[in-house]
Amino acid sequence: YLHFSFIEYGRESDHLKVYDTNDREQLKADVIKLKGQGKTYQEIADALNINKMKAQRIYERSKK
Repeated sequence: YLHFSFIEYGRESDHLKVYDTNDREQLKADVIKLKGQGKTYQEIADALNINKMKAQRIYERSKK
């Protein structure tokens, strides 16, 4: 089951991860590597703690 921990009151954006350029490039490299190993988008998403569609978009954009 999904579990949340109360941190404090505030805006949702205050608690979301902010990706910088290095984070994005590392994530892209990880997605490409895992896809090259034959992993499904769901397996990649689970391994990298991201959404399945995000994994797919990253991989599809990397092929252009």
